[in-house]
Amino acid sequence: MTTPAPATAPPLRIGAACTGWIGGWALHGPVTAGARATVTFVASRDRDRARRHAEANSVPAYGSWPELLMCSDVDAVYLATPNSDHLTKARQAVLAGKHVLCEKPLSCDASAVEELLALAARRGVLVQEAYHYRDHPAVARVLAALRAGAIGRVRRITVDYGWLLDRPCDVRLRPELDGGAFLDVGCYGVDLLHSLVPGTWSVLDVQAVRGPTGVDLESRARLALRSPHPVRAEVRAALRAPATVCEAHIEGTEGAVRLLSPFAPVPPPGAGTAGLGFRAEWEHSAGAPIEPVPIRAATSYHHQLDAFAARVASRAPAETAALVSRARVLAEVRNRMEKNR
Repeated sequence: MTTPAPATAPPLRIGAACTGWIGGWALHGPVTAGARATVTFVASRDRDRARRHAEANSVPAYGSWPELLMCSDVDAVYLATPNSDHLTKARQAVLAGKHVLCEKPLSCDASAVEELLALAARRGVLVQEAYHYRDHPAVARVLAALRAGAIGRVRRITVDYGWLLDRPCDVRLRPELDGGAFLDVGCYGVDLLHSLVPGTWSVLDVQAVRGPTGVDLESRARLALRSPHPVRAEVRAALRAPATVCEAHIEGTEGAVRLLSPFAPVPPPGAGTAGLGFRAEWEHSAGAPIEPVPIRAATSYHHQLDAFAARVASRAPAETAALVSRARVLAEVRNRMEKNR
């Protein structure tokens, strides 16, 4: 996806379907720090909650979701509702002519995602899934180097991402809202596979440990891509890890690299992951050493917001193939979990 320099994009006016903590990381913190966007509306089913959130973050307007969609001061919407609600609201936003930045995962229904993207193309709006880490310059440079053959042809990818969810009423513990470890953090691993080696990934097997509510608290999926060259992968996810783990190991025909904290290159304030910070440990590489990008204080959420504004301004197309393929893989993982109950 081609993206112009963020500084050349006009500030994007965003309506937030979000009154939770993620809004601080993904929107309000970056806007305060100078991101090329502004939050002009906050929507919630609870009008009083929307009002409190708007006042706390100096947002000029608030109200219901239908009011957000009718607001002429909103160019794009940021969706951070429960997973099960993403696709419906994204479609409603597209029909209203709004661009969409949707928290992951957008959906596990590949056909519905394909239909949504076709509708968005006809309406001239962008739909983007919020895998924020890919817009951080340090991570982006390493991923580009790997795609260019820094360790030869990629043969195996292992991703491990987990943390401790100790809030018993959290929506991620509710199966009817598409909760669970794999849809919360395992999806990052699925995205990394598609970013490094695009293609049709197949799910070989899935293992899961379920909690009292029925969602997976720990899960592991083994995957394979057979064409044009075979690649094997394993993605592990956890919501009950005693300590936060966030790393990936990529092996190639001419080397290997370990990525530490790839999905949280600069942890947001209050993230509780102060010990994390992105770095790449090259075990061997096929060419010259990859020069690291200095990590400044801006988080990947800040970079994501700048890049999203730039893509909207440049009328960049959606990553249709990747969005559809990720949804198909997540659906297959979830289906296998159900069969293995």
